[in-house]
Amino acid sequence: MASWAAKRRLLYIAGVIGFFLLVFSYPIFSIFYEAPSCTDGILNQDETGIDCGGTCEAVCEAETVDPVVLWSQELEVKPGQYDAVAHIENPNIRAGVSVINYSFKLYDENGILVAERGGKTFINPSERATIFEGAINTGKRVPVRTFFEFTTEPRWTKVEVARPILPVTNQVFTDDGIKPKLKAELGNELLDAIDDITIVALIFDENDNIIAASKTGVDRLDPQSSKTISFIWPQTLKTEPTRIEIVPRVNLIAN
Repeated sequence: MASWAAKRRLLYIAGVIGFFLLVFSYPIFSIFYEAPSCTDGILNQDETGIDCGGTCEAVCEAETVDPVVLWSQELEVKPGQYDAVAHIENPNIRAGVSVINYSFKLYDENGILVAERGGKTFINPSERATIFEGAINTGKRVPVRTFFEFTTEPRWTKVEVARPILPVTNQVFTDDGIKPKLKAELGNELLDAIDDITIVALIFDENDNIIAASKTGVDRLDPQSSKTISFIWPQTLKTEPTRIEIVPRVNLIAN
């Protein structure tokens, strides 16, 4: 039977070993332990899908609806050159896409592809927006139908930022028979500057058909200020314009 001194020595040794295990195991644990996150590829936290939903910024695909292409159209600028426009809608109230690729395809009356143009855009929540690509060369062929599609899958992100109101005032359209021009004032009534503003102008005839479109941009609009924006077409319009829409857009996710 072990003496009291031997038992005390064993207890002391066990205590020392336990102390060192605690001291050295915590750093090892902290090195190898990974806290749950929205990028760990595991369904954890309050996520409703792997790395999406709940507190994660990414919105799960099952909780979103694909953006809708309402219409697409080609617009002759001059012989052999066309602009292409498409109007899209995002039915998702609180989900947007920071960047997504798209493609315009222009076809002739025989259904043969005449020209193709790709680009990138963004999609804000609950937004109807016009996508524009200009100066598409078609040579001697005449497109009569335009097809628009998104060519990458949308990566939906939760968006809580309100869309800024950017008033457009003092619209003036002039056509001297050579190069039609459209000018307007774009305002920022906020106390913060707004960067990377995309502005699309649409011109309609008396039957509310689009007869011309154009796009410009503003790199930065200072707080409580305004800036003149301009659009120019290379030749006179074939139809008298009766209505003009100028729509500014800001990427709410990037900003």
